[in-house]
Amino acid sequence: MERTALKELEKSLAADECLQSIEIFKKYSNYDIGQKVSNKKSLFECFKRTNNMAYAKNYVEQNRGDDDIYYDLQKAQFELDDKNYANAISLSDSVLNSRTIKSKEEEFNALYIKFIAQLRQDEYNNAMATLQLLQNFPMNYKMVELYHELVLYSVNRGLNLTVLTYAPKAIDYQNSQGVNVYSPDLEFAYLNTLQKTNQPQLALTVLKDLLKIKLNAEDRARALYTQSEIFESLNDRNSQVQSLKTCVDINATSNWRDLCSEKLSILN
Repeated sequence: MERTALKELEKSLAADECLQSIEIFKKYSNYDIGQKVSNKKSLFECFKRTNNMAYAKNYVEQNRGDDDIYYDLQKAQFELDDKNYANAISLSDSVLNSRTIKSKEEEFNALYIKFIAQLRQDEYNNAMATLQLLQNFPMNYKMVELYHELVLYSVNRGLNLTVLTYAPKAIDYQNSQGVNVYSPDLEFAYLNTLQKTNQPQLALTVLKDLLKIKLNAEDRARALYTQSEIFESLNDRNSQVQSLKTCVDINATSNWRDLCSEKLSILN
């Protein structure tokens, strides 16, 4: 029976049938086939993909000796997700300081987890030091995720220079890839800081690009209202009114559209 169960699990994992694999694993748990399967990492990934996190965490502890770098990174991510930031940093440092040969991807992932944990623990200076190391790697979409986190953190704390430095890096990379996962959050954070630091022309350029991408009705109305504010600061009444009219013409109700309507009524 054990041999049959193991064969079923191997076949299911090879076919990437995670739900079926977990069902087999649980059905034959008495045989401990999870420790006898040839590709343990595939089973581990199935635990994560099916949100069987208790099994996943236990599997890390059981199999760390097989590949300490891989499993320590997995555990560090679990600690990060569970908001145990000190543990996440400690595990990341353990990976980075290990004499075991690591891939560049593993080094990057250790720094990635460490940066987020430091920032969420409000260790800004330490996080920025980690970010400098991360920037030695080729630009990729995970860096956009980090910049996004840093920008939102910095906006909430009035760290204008940080926003002005890293928001455009993230926005430019997104635009270059044609994927705007972190829009419009990035742009609105950047625009907020550009307005605070009196940079209207750059703000208008950011808005022009933002309005080219697909936005929901509320975000589009917010962008147009922001655009009208900037035109107002430049004493460009005609452009201000046009932005407000375009906003009001959006066929969906929102607080931002209401603001546009109120402002337009005042101007008229």
